[in-house]
Amino acid sequence: MLQPLYGNRTLIAVVITLIATLITDISFLRTYDLIPKSLLLNHGVTIFIIIVLIYSVGQYLILRTLRYRTVDIRTKSRTLFSIDRGMTIVQYVLLASLAILVLQVLLTNKYSTHILTFSIAVSFGMGAFNLGVLAKLFLSWFKYNMHSILAIYGLASLSLTTVAIVTLLFVYSTLSYKLQVITPFLGGSTIFIPTYSVAQVLDGMNFVLSIISFLLTWIATFFLLKSYSKKMGEIKFLLVVSLPLVFFIVQFLIQFSDSVVMILAAGTTQYAVIFTLVFTFIKLLGAIMFGIAFWIIVRNLDPILDVRNFMIVAGIGYVFLFTSNQASSIVVAPYPPYGLTTFLFFALSSYLVLTGIYGSAISLAEDSRLRKTVRNYVQQKLLDDIALASVQREIYDRSTKIFREYKDDLYENSGLSTSLNDDEVRSYVEEVVKLRESELKKIREGSEDQGLHPDE
Repeated sequence: MLQPLYGNRTLIAVVITLIATLITDISFLRTYDLIPKSLLLNHGVTIFIIIVLIYSVGQYLILRTLRYRTVDIRTKSRTLFSIDRGMTIVQYVLLASLAILVLQVLLTNKYSTHILTFSIAVSFGMGAFNLGVLAKLFLSWFKYNMHSILAIYGLASLSLTTVAIVTLLFVYSTLSYKLQVITPFLGGSTIFIPTYSVAQVLDGMNFVLSIISFLLTWIATFFLLKSYSKKMGEIKFLLVVSLPLVFFIVQFLIQFSDSVVMILAAGTTQYAVIFTLVFTFIKLLGAIMFGIAFWIIVRNLDPILDVRNFMIVAGIGYVFLFTSNQASSIVVAPYPPYGLTTFLFFALSSYLVLTGIYGSAISLAEDSRLRKTVRNYVQQKLLDDIALASVQREIYDRSTKIFREYKDDLYENSGLSTSLNDDEVRSYVEEVVKLRESELKKIREGSEDQGLHPDE
C-alpha cells in the first residue's frame, strides 16, 4: 500500500513532477495544430498514457497525504468532513472516466467527446463549489475583521468560482458543435462558434473573468507580501512582484499586435510554437508567485506546526489552480485528448486551497499560544486577521446559540421577550471581542517589557 507523503520535501518533489507533467500536457494541446501529425500518430498515444499514469498516481498521493494531515480538523468541521467525502468520490469518478477514455483510444483509435464534457463538468463543478465555500469564508471573516486583504482574497475566490462555472458551460456548449466521436484525423482546431450564440457570449465572459481573477489574485498576493518590501528594498520588491503581471499584460499586447498576426499568417510555424509556449509559461509564472507567497509568510515558523503545513498546502493549491484553469482550450478536441488531465486537476487544486486556508483558521482559532507564535514570527497580518476573525465568529456562534436558548427560557418562565435581534447580538459580541483584544494587547506589551511570555 502506498504510504502518505509525510515530509514536505517529498511532497514538493511530487508536486514539481506533476507540474512538469501538466505543463507538458497543456503544451501539447496548445501546439496541437503546429506539430507534425506524423509525430503525434507515432508517439502521441504513448505520451498521453504516460501523462495519465503520472496524473493518477500523483493526485492519489497528494489526496492521501492531505487526508492524513487533516484528520484532526475534519473531525472538528462538519463542512470540511463532507467536502472531503465528496472529493474522494469525485477523484474516483474522474479516474474512471480517464480509464474509459484510455481504453477507447487503445482499443478503437477514437474517443467520445461526451467523456470530455462529463469530466470537465465534474472537475470544474466540484472546483466551483470548493472555491465558493472559500469565498464565503473570506467574506465572512471580513465581516468580523474588516481588513482589505480578506476582502480581496474573497473577491478573487468569488471570481474564480464564476470562471469555473462559465468554463464548464462554455465547454459543454462548444463541444456540442463538434462530432461526438474524435479520431486521429478529426481532432484539431476546427471550432465552429456561431455569431451571437450562447457559446460566443460565454467565450467572451470567460476571457474577461479570467483576466479579472488573475488581477485580483495578484493584488491580494501583492498585499500579502508587501511587508517584505523593506527587507528586500522597495524597488527590487516591486520589480520581482510585478514581473508576472507585466508578462501577463504583455502577452495580450503581443497576441493582438499586427506583427504577430502577420507572422502567424505567413506560416512561420517555429515562431507560432514559441509564442504559444511563452503564453503557457507566463500563466505558470503567475501561478508560482501566487503559491510561493504562502510559503514565504510562514517560512520562519517551526516545521512541526500544523498552520505552517496548511499554508504550504494552500500555496501548492494556488499553483495547481492557475495551471489547470485553462479548460476552455479543450474544445479543440485533439487526438489523443491532450490537456484533459491538467484540467481534471482543477477540483483537487481548489480543495488544496480550501483545506489549507480553512485548516490554518481552525488551528489558530483553537490555540492562543500558536496565535502568539504566529504574531511574533510572521511579518504579514493575513494569518493574524484570519485568527481574530475565526475567534470572533466562534464566539458569535456560541453567543447566538446561548442567546436563543436564554430568550426561549425567559419567555417560557416569565412571559417576557427580548427585543435584541441577531444583528444586535453580533454587534455586542464584536464590542466584547474588541475589548478583550485591547486588554490582551496591553497584557502582551507589559509582559514583553518584563521579559515574560504574554500568554503565561
